[in-house]
Amino acid sequence: MKAVGYIRVSSEEQVKNYSLGNQQLAIEQYCAKEGYDLVEIFREEGESAKTANRTKLNEMLSYCTLRRNEIDFVIVHNFDRFARNAHDHSSIKLMLKQSGIRLISIQQPLEDDPSGRMLENIYAAVAQHDNEMRALRVVDGMRKGLEAGCWMWAAPFGYTRNEPKTSPSLFVVKEEAAIIRTAFEQVASGRSKAQVLLNMKRQGLKTRNGKSFTKQSLDGMLRNPLYAGIIDKMGVYAIGDFEPIVSGDLYNKVNSKESKQKALAHSRLHPDFPLRRFVKCFSCTKSLTGSWSKGRSAKYAYYHCENKGCRAVSLKKDALEKLFHEELGTLSIRPQTLELIQAIAQDVWAERMKEESKAKVLLQAKIDNLKSRRDRLVDAYVEEKKIDQETYESRIESIKADMQEAESLMPTATISETQLSNVIAKSKAMLTDLPQTWNRLEIQQKVAFQQLIYPEGLTCDGNEFGISKKSWLFIDFIDENSEENGLVHRPGLEPGTCRLRVCCSTD
Repeated sequence: MKAVGYIRVSSEEQVKNYSLGNQQLAIEQYCAKEGYDLVEIFREEGESAKTANRTKLNEMLSYCTLRRNEIDFVIVHNFDRFARNAHDHSSIKLMLKQSGIRLISIQQPLEDDPSGRMLENIYAAVAQHDNEMRALRVVDGMRKGLEAGCWMWAAPFGYTRNEPKTSPSLFVVKEEAAIIRTAFEQVASGRSKAQVLLNMKRQGLKTRNGKSFTKQSLDGMLRNPLYAGIIDKMGVYAIGDFEPIVSGDLYNKVNSKESKQKALAHSRLHPDFPLRRFVKCFSCTKSLTGSWSKGRSAKYAYYHCENKGCRAVSLKKDALEKLFHEELGTLSIRPQTLELIQAIAQDVWAERMKEESKAKVLLQAKIDNLKSRRDRLVDAYVEEKKIDQETYESRIESIKADMQEAESLMPTATISETQLSNVIAKSKAMLTDLPQTWNRLEIQQKVAFQQLIYPEGLTCDGNEFGISKKSWLFIDFIDENSEENGLVHRPGLEPGTCRLRVCCSTD
């Protein structure tokens, strides 16, 4: 009679009694004792028996199927070397049986009768139970490690792993951390992810594998709570035992709903082409787009009509932006407008000061009340013994949460009257030198600035702009009722009114 052997050891299970050498020796001795001809041994190295999809197991089954009239037995050292899943064990055994082959375990010799088959099923079920309990213990151990702040997987970009079972579990890699921190700060300041990614590529920044950053890798980096020192995995939320790369406030700002919407809104902006989609073709009225063309020795930037069937306008980037500079230079904000802006800003500032003062009084009263409740609760628990520990801890946590919320709502960093004057002076300077102001702005601000001056954009024939309407900021109020000036009234500021909301900022 002929037999084949199957031996297996998993990488996590290098137990002496289960070594491949010991299993093979036992099978050879068993076959010699029983007088079987051992024609082949299949060695499964480093694969778990949780699944039947194993390389050597599949090879062994194919071998037996092809030689079904030649092979009588498949011999294993122990049933759990064969499978650690009762369903897989039964399925594979049935497959062998259909080929006329019997499965034999050296350590668990069983008769091929009802009692033997029942015991074999029990052995298979015990192996599955042992495997599942082991998995539960591993998962439980991992969760406990996570709760203690220990990161147990590969270190992400920005960190390197410490020795196993040591704290901290991660160390910061300074050069990589600087890249991460800069990306977070730029997105938090209002730049789109597309622009941040472009800046990273221009600087030649690479991932740890030497590859350029992609949209996916940048997005994954910005969404990874590990960089804020937070572990959020396997249902565990814990403070990491390692140094954060960015603050929690910065991480939350970048990942807030508002920030995501802002990034999405600006995703089509390109810092190289601020006039893209703002200027339209005079011929077909389609927007101009921008792109780089490669010459023999250099690249050249062009604005051109996005309508492939038109192409009436095609200008070098510098030429179109020079025209726009010249156009801005012809504009000057009216003195009446500057005076109005200053008056409204001062009125808004004074009103906000009153509102903030009222808010501070109300919030401080709430905080004082919560402190008083907290003190009474401590007395009731410590001195008077009127409440138990569970009730005390529950109520004290609730009070702490309410106090933190009230303190977070407390108005801070209100600008002074002197700072307000500086803001107004800076605003006047910006509005009286439009070309220079436009040059200094970031791409998002440039687009907003352009639309403030020309709400409906500009048209261009390649030599000059055709302007339909200007913003009310650049029209003399004396002529605001004239139809010839093409005045566009800002929403909320109709003729005969002078209501305008101005945001004061020290930035």
